[in-house]
This record gives sequence, C-alpha cells and structure tokens, in this order.
Amino acid sequence: CIIPCTYQPGKEAPYRLLIQTEGRLQTSLSPKDSEIQALEFENEWYDRSAGGCRNHPTCPNNPQYLLVAKEKTSVTVILSQTEVE
Repeated sequence: CIIPCTYQPGKEAPYRLLIQTEGRLQTSLSPKDSEIQALEFENEWYDRSAGGCRNHPTCPNNPQYLLVAKEKTSVTVILSQTEVE
C-alpha cells in the first residue's frame, strides 16, 4: 500500500506519483483486472485528505493506493510535490 503524505497535516498541495516495475502489477489506480509496468498519476492533498505524516493521528486520512505484484519484481515509487503559495 502506498500512502503519499506531507509532514504537516492540513497542508494542501498537488502531487504526482510515478510507479515503475520490471514485472507486472495490479493497482487500485488502474482499470480492474489490468496489469501495468508503469503508471503516472496526479492528485492533491486537500481538506481531510491532507493527514500529515505517521506522527499525526490524522495520517489515515491520506490517500491510499494498493499495489499487488503478480511476480517477484522490484518496484520504484517516486512522489513529487509542487508547493502552492
């Protein structure tokens, strides 16, 4: 399960999630029963979904994305964030 978060709860900001693998994955982001090797996804933390890091009780409010490996493989996950003023 991937849980993108910022340190501070309530901090609203857009983010980009990039997932790459040499094998095959199923994700909660891809269509049902489809397998991927790369996926780029944009979303944002806002309102209640900006739960902050694990040090805060609101952390479970962050978005959660499930990955299921169909075979033994390495997976690279890159989270990038654009600051909003």
